[in-house]
Amino acid sequence: GDWLLAVHPDDHEAAIAAWEDTRASDRPYRAEFRVWCSSQKCWRWHIVDARPHLNEAGQITRWYGAAIDIQEMRDAQDARDTELQLQRVERRTLDQIAKGAPLSQVLKSICTAMGDMLNGALSTVAMITEEGSHLHTSHSVDALEDWSRAVGQIEIAEGKGACGTAVFRRAPVYSTDIAQDPHWAAYRKLASDYGLAACWSVPVLDPSGQPVASFACYYTSPRAPGPAQIATLQRIAELISNAISQVENRDRLEASERRY
Repeated sequence: GDWLLAVHPDDHEAAIAAWEDTRASDRPYRAEFRVWCSSQKCWRWHIVDARPHLNEAGQITRWYGAAIDIQEMRDAQDARDTELQLQRVERRTLDQIAKGAPLSQVLKSICTAMGDMLNGALSTVAMITEEGSHLHTSHSVDALEDWSRAVGQIEIAEGKGACGTAVFRRAPVYSTDIAQDPHWAAYRKLASDYGLAACWSVPVLDPSGQPVASFACYYTSPRAPGPAQIATLQRIAELISNAISQVENRDRLEASERRY
């Protein structure tokens, strides 16, 4: 019906299924889905509760309902869940480093964890090459390995995709729609061939503020990060920076001990 026009397209199926179940069982309707809020120009989560009105014959003649905005409640729960996930990733990273895991394993583990934490993100860490002019994606989730090989080294410069631009600027770059983003002119067709539609990239800086890598999250549909996701991206970039530094120090110390 017309009420579906106000429901987020991704929630149509669940909303309709709940309604059909209600009509088949004569139970009250209760569901959670996103509703368009015209005053704020965004989708917000609601609990929708509807009850039937019966006539004297026990037949349903109409429905009465109410929609309660629960966006702030969901945001608070999501923040708690994300913080717990971040703490688990941080503890696992420190444990891997302490047990002597190579940097490649540590960084791939971080990338893998981002899928659950950032709504299906496909993540990569691209290290700066020795000459300092390019990025080489050497650590990524399995789904991006072919993409990483195909794209090869990325020049660190303005307009060289999200990652090359982010490291050049030393500031995050959020390509919410690769098909329309001018930074992706050189890589747009390749990204389309691999089904990549959005990329959020954050430079990884060492303690002195010098870039050492980039951290990126790709999505298969256009998408913009919200404030909570932006904060998570920055925290992961800091974790990656610490991991790189700690592994380098550990390996340097072990090499020194072997010599003496």
